[in-house]
Parts: sequence; structure tokens; C-alpha cells
Amino acid sequence: MSASKGFTIIEILIAMVVLSLGLLGILGVFPAGIKKTAEIVEDSNAAMIAESSRNAMELALQNARIDDGADKGFIYLGEGVDALMEERGNVPPVDITLLDGTPPSINKAADYWVKLPYNNGEEYLYPRFDPTIYAVGTFTADNLPPVKRVFPCGAQILKDVNDPGLTTDERKEAERDPYSQYSYAFIVREAKVGDPPAYTTMHSLYEVTIYIYKNFPSNLFDMGNDAAGFANSRHQPVKIFKTLISF
Repeated sequence: MSASKGFTIIEILIAMVVLSLGLLGILGVFPAGIKKTAEIVEDSNAAMIAESSRNAMELALQNARIDDGADKGFIYLGEGVDALMEERGNVPPVDITLLDGTPPSINKAADYWVKLPYNNGEEYLYPRFDPTIYAVGTFTADNLPPVKRVFPCGAQILKDVNDPGLTTDERKEAERDPYSQYSYAFIVREAKVGDPPAYTTMHSLYEVTIYIYKNFPSNLFDMGNDAAGFANSRHQPVKIFKTLISF
């Protein structure tokens, strides 16, 4: 009876090489899959923030619009406005609707006030870094607005992290929530129809551009280091959305 034949060293080595190549191909798929998943999550968060902002504008235009002869605009109470007002010591307006037949009583220096440009060709940037300045000013070298202040998202999540009433697990869950890394700003301009220089300005229709940021470098602008802030990669918006609103 002849002894059963086993595998030679060469055969084992060949098998190991083939197996390794197969595993490398499989493992190579994972980084791409992880990156794609992160992009989908980022796109979803950005779209949700932009939609929420647009809804807040539409609600304000229905119930909290103002035309006092000097200015026209609306009270914007979208995501992050309360956090900015708290930061500057502003208080929400007591009367914010037209339902009682009287115009809202407001503080035009507060972050909830959105003044609309009218027949001046200007573009207004919100939130305002300087409460007295509405105009966007000079765009950066990358053709982006000189945003120095943003509406933060997830302010309540950040408060929850420091809430002594939370359990350790609840606090860790709040810390892991990526939503608080996002923020946004928007520009309002009068909509135009046609091609320049023969375009027509629509005085009751406005184009809104919403810029979504992730980990915006607010600290650099707060310290007065504008050059470093504009040069920072986190000053680049992760997404830009455009929409129309009517007054």
C-alpha cells in the first residue's frame, strides 16, 4: 500500500499567495466603502440643514415679515439663532408675528433680524459679524463669501454634554453626535432674470445661497486672525445650496 501524497512546500506557498491576493482585494474595498458612507452622511446632514433653514425663512415670511418704510425683512428663528443671541446677550423678540395686526417689535442689531436688499444690487450676508454691516464685501480668492461667523448646529447637543443630569453613556453618546460639528451661513440677493447687462431685477423675489460648514474655524475670527481663518481648509463649505424666497 502506497502512502497518501501530501502538499509540497511550493504548492502551499502558491496557495498562500493566491489567498493573500484575494484578501488584499477584499480589504481594498473597505476604505472606499467607509469613505462613501461618510460622504452620504455628510450630504444628508447638509441637505437637512439647508432644508431646515429654508423652512424657517418661509415660516418667517408668512408670519414675521416686516416693512416699516425704512427696511423690509423678517425675523429668522432658524437653527443656531438662539445660540448666537445668547452669545451676544440678545433676547428673543416678544412680538414676532403679524397675527395681532401690529408689526413685530424688534432689535435690528440682533441675530434674528434678516434685512432684505432692495434695488441696490447688494448681497447681504448672515449671520453678521458686525451687526451694523449687511453687505457681503469682497469675496475670497476661491470666490467664496468672507464668512466670519456662522449659525451653529446642535447647540442643544453641546449643552447635553455638560448636563450633570446625564449618565456617562448618555454624555458619551452626545459627544459622538456629529451634527454639532456643522454650521451654516447664507447670502440673500435680489433675483435677476435674463443675462447681464440686460437682466431684470425681481424686487419681490430673492435668491438665497446657503453655505454649509463642518468644524468652522470660528476661534480664529474671534481672535481677529482673519487671514488665518480664510486660509484654513475648514473655511471651505462642504456643500452649497441655492433656493428662492418671495417677499
